[in-house]
Amino acid sequence: MTAWTKEHWRAKRVTVAGLGTFGGQVAAAKFFAALGAKVTVTDRKPESALGESMSELRALDMRFVLGGHDEGDFANADLVVASPAIPESSPYLAAAEKAGVPITHEMDIFFQVSRAPIIAVTGSNGKSTTAGLLGQILDRCLSGGRGGSSIRKVWLGGNIGRSLLPDAAAIEADDLVVLELSSFQLEDLGALRLSPHGAVVTNLTPNHLDRHVTFANYAAAKRNITLWQKAGDFLVLNADDPNLSGWEKTAARVAYFGNFAAGKSDGVYVSAKSLVSIADGRQTTVRVPKGWKLMGAHNLSNLAAACAAAREAGVALADATAAAEDFKPLPHRLEYVATANGVRFYNDSIATTPESAEVALDSFAGPIVLIAGGSDKGVDLSRFARKAGLRVKALVAIGKTADAIVDEARGARSDLAVIRAGGLEEAVRSAYEAAAPGDVVLLSPACASYDMFNNFEERGDLFRAYARKLAGAKENVH
Repeated sequence: MTAWTKEHWRAKRVTVAGLGTFGGQVAAAKFFAALGAKVTVTDRKPESALGESMSELRALDMRFVLGGHDEGDFANADLVVASPAIPESSPYLAAAEKAGVPITHEMDIFFQVSRAPIIAVTGSNGKSTTAGLLGQILDRCLSGGRGGSSIRKVWLGGNIGRSLLPDAAAIEADDLVVLELSSFQLEDLGALRLSPHGAVVTNLTPNHLDRHVTFANYAAAKRNITLWQKAGDFLVLNADDPNLSGWEKTAARVAYFGNFAAGKSDGVYVSAKSLVSIADGRQTTVRVPKGWKLMGAHNLSNLAAACAAAREAGVALADATAAAEDFKPLPHRLEYVATANGVRFYNDSIATTPESAEVALDSFAGPIVLIAGGSDKGVDLSRFARKAGLRVKALVAIGKTADAIVDEARGARSDLAVIRAGGLEEAVRSAYEAAAPGDVVLLSPACASYDMFNNFEERGDLFRAYARKLAGAKENVH
């Protein structure tokens, strides 16, 4: 087991590879700098593209190699902390391996240094909202000894946007950590034989095949969330997802969530506008609170998943739903933005999979002008595109996948109004011009953002800015 002490790491050479803009690598660089290591931060992007990340590190005593990598920084290091976005096939990681340099990741380190139990959430869609809901529920119901618990504090982080590595020293054994984990972050936990105390899997559909190549590889990465769980741990699974069949074969205690018609025991299920908890053959039904603000049936499913996990942590269903009542939709997730002359704009930039974009289409009853397309992750877009062709009033296509989406959509409906836009600002303006009062302009791309943007957040932020510009300084409140 690695010693995470100043005595061990003082003057050791640590290369933090792939700084990016997410925050995990910034946290890793700070972590090793605080331990006295000689830190080299390297990224293929120039400093101008790494603004916020560099602003946090520039004043610290570390070396920066930006605008490209130097193989020597990998081969001559004592440790490489690689960004999850760097594929295992990277020649620079290969150079480190050839030289016998260990490679790790920010999340691997956190799992090794955290003294608190971890409840982790993963899935192809819905994991951020579920993790956010679970964090709020547990914080309001358990932290500070509420409800007779022994929990001091609840921490929320991971892929949801905040690394907890800088807080590792402050996280006590009687705290509770909630993490959102991506397939990239889960890949190496198997090698470490580590899984969290509690695991929630929202669903499993093909994603990131440009990285994982096959669905089986992607599923294997996700399954590390439960593979090394033991007796006393718990696993919450989606009862409606056939791709999770077999995952219940684990040493952990298993509970489910999903539609009440699924009929599985031990879990929390959605029944119309109520949640039903089943435990030891007994049912408890609680109405979804009136203050619930999240759109769509998929968000009731996310609530059920969070409540199921909270129940496993000792929170009664009624208390969990009450704690979640005022949960605010996370940015870029069916986020209402503005209204311009009766046309409402919704930002669903997080929809980087066809399944999540299909869910977005189902969340509106009226006419939709859809903005879709982006970079190609190697997944099949045909079902989504055909559904869009039949469902939307007009399609505005952007990015590398534009032609593929248009071809399938027009195959489903030959008279579909289609606009190809060269950029997002043009797309927003064109969508607005194609809409009428009462219509919705929806950004739900079904694709990743990397062909045109740094990440989905940048794409969503720009959509928001362009929509508000059209709406003018005085927006109508939805």
